[in-house]
Amino acid sequence: MSVISKLTKRRFYPFQIDGETIHLRAMLTSELDIVQKFRDDDESLGFMIGCCVLNENGTAEFIKTLDETPKQFGARILCEVDLPLDTRTELINKIIGLSNGPPSQEKLIKN
Repeated sequence: MSVISKLTKRRFYPFQIDGETIHLRAMLTSELDIVQKFRDDDESLGFMIGCCVLNENGTAEFIKTLDETPKQFGARILCEVDLPLDTRTELINKIIGLSNGPPSQEKLIKN
């Protein structure tokens, strides 16, 4: 495995939201560039959720289809995951925090 392959391996972390363990990863630089184009639209929140929520094994929970634009992907995720606003805000805040750097150890769930 090359050094670059090792560096681009996606890390993910468990978090507690509403008493449930979810797994999140930070956004990629390319994803941040994309979401900036429609950051003032609700679809940007769905895009972030769609990109960063993972299954326990680290695979993507949501897959963008080839014919979807990023904004359409975000809209679809918001429809599929109709969360209470406080839960959605907490989830987005965790994704943003994670995208700004790895979480401190006390914020992580003990495995």
